Amino acid sequence: MQPKDGGKVFTPEESTEMLQYIATTLATGLHELREIVETKVAMKDDVKKLIGEAKQELMAYTDKRVTEAENKFIMPLRREDEKVDEVVDSAQQRKLFDQLEAARLKNLGPFPKLVVG
Repeated sequence: MQPKDGGKVFTPEESTEMLQYIATTLATGLHELREIVETKVAMKDDVKKLIGEAKQELMAYTDKRVTEAENKFIMPLRREDEKVDEVVDSAQQRKLFDQLEAARLKNLGPFPKLVVG
């Protein structure tokens, strides 16, 4: 029997062989696709892990630098600010200036004081 469109008619053996070839090719392709997807998922997890580690490292570095800056600059400045406050308090007790002027002078330093009135 000849098809109407002029195509070839396959024998049952040929049809079975072609179907087996198609099934094998699809199975192989699906297996390869599965491996690719699994690799990509694993890579994504690795990238997430690396980003997390880099973030932790950066935060630790930043904390270390802030602590170093505080020890190197802020603490000495704070001590000097406290000395100035003592001088201002002493001068105020000697009536060199009033409480309002003392509060203004204390607020000129790097660590302004809150005046509780």
